[in-house]
Amino acid sequence: MLKGTHSEIERIGNRKFRLTQHLAPIAYHDGQGQLQRITNALGEKGNPTFPLGVDELCQFRIRSKLTGDAPVVYFGKGKSNVRFTPLGTNNVDGVISGQAITFPEAWRNADLRLTIAGHRLQKDILLRTGHPQSFSFRIDDHAGFDPNTLATADFRLLQPNLRNPATNLHEPLVWIVSEQGGKTILTVHLPPGDHAGKILDPTLTLSLASTDTHLVSNEADTNFGAATYFYMGETGGNTFRILIQFDLSGLPSSAAITSAIFSLYKNASDPVNDTTYKVYLLTQSWTEGGSTWNKYDGASVWPGGAGAYGDVGAEIGSLLIADDEGAGFVNWSLTPTTKTGLDSGDGWLVKSNTESDDRIFFDSSESTDTAERPKLAVEYTLPFIPRMMVF
Repeated sequence: MLKGTHSEIERIGNRKFRLTQHLAPIAYHDGQGQLQRITNALGEKGNPTFPLGVDELCQFRIRSKLTGDAPVVYFGKGKSNVRFTPLGTNNVDGVISGQAITFPEAWRNADLRLTIAGHRLQKDILLRTGHPQSFSFRIDDHAGFDPNTLATADFRLLQPNLRNPATNLHEPLVWIVSEQGGKTILTVHLPPGDHAGKILDPTLTLSLASTDTHLVSNEADTNFGAATYFYMGETGGNTFRILIQFDLSGLPSSAAITSAIFSLYKNASDPVNDTTYKVYLLTQSWTEGGSTWNKYDGASVWPGGAGAYGDVGAEIGSLLIADDEGAGFVNWSLTPTTKTGLDSGDGWLVKSNTESDDRIFFDSSESTDTAERPKLAVEYTLPFIPRMMVF
């Protein structure tokens, strides 16, 4: 088996191969020239200041206890890093569970949960009745971090959002940037009211190439490229479509595709009927961090219509999903037999055929559960090239 950071290639006999392609990295270089699987497992690192950590695609370090506004988190990649502290917290011990550490009652009636997920550090503040109305974080030191763009060359701090886990609907918020004692302070204010049961999400993520996002008609100028989920279909007059692109550089140009299975992990759905969902080739380039219903890169209007509607090429897959189908992977069997037929260069648009009472909720490439991210499994053969024998 050959392994890449995003893919695995198996030889399955008789000049036949299977390429399993992932959107987010599944492996990392360990510094010794070897590729290692990403496990995200928090472990002891022998550092008295930041005793817990992960050394994989990114470097993550954390204190096991919140104590008097002392630095708590280190996050780095390449030559970029940032060390920061949640302010105004209680003195509490963290509880480790797999790839996450939770500080219960970090603030009064609010828990802090940090989950390392390969290329992102998911920060969740779990709110209960009586929670604070604002939260602040101090950037203690950094390498290459720009407080104006909230980014380095390798990663970015996302704008916070307030998410309702029951519906997965979110409300975009903004960081207020200030300075205190020569250090940058980031503060987010919640909308007025009680947000018990909701989650405040200010996440750090590595900068990746365009992979996936979804477009929302009722939030036509909002980008969802960093969301851990995406929707497809329609509900309540709001239409959702998915943009997705796999890196197929590991698939030989001469490959004769015998099978291509595209898989999304289904979490929940709203449909009142069985609906067919189709995969189309896109004929317009787009950016993960800029695409919205109205614009393909945050600046330029989609040629042919909003929501990528006027920019689709051939249909390459179709799947009927029952309205009562439970959670788990759903699989499209794609029709192309060549690499260019599978992706002409701009990825795919995935949408409901009817877009009427048929919204479904899937995990995206940003999901903290790496096993539930989108994937593509391609089986193919290579042409037989006879060897020339010289006598």
